[in-house]
Amino acid sequence: MPESSREIVGMEVAEFNTRFQCGAAFYHQGAYREALAEFEALLQAAPGNIEIRVWVRKTREALIGE
Repeated sequence: MPESSREIVGMEVAEFNTRFQCGAAFYHQGAYREALAEFEALLQAAPGNIEIRVWVRKTREALIGE
């Protein structure tokens, strides 16, 4: 997660964290398309965030396996 709002563009830190939690919940429920939409939006807001990049890759791999 980003440590400051300087790492996030166009989104408040609280919204970023909430959307991350939603994306993770979607992922764990098997709702991979919804999870990917959340994680990709987060990646737009914080393109340098390695953790989000990992979640995007992991979610895309899960979609391929469906």
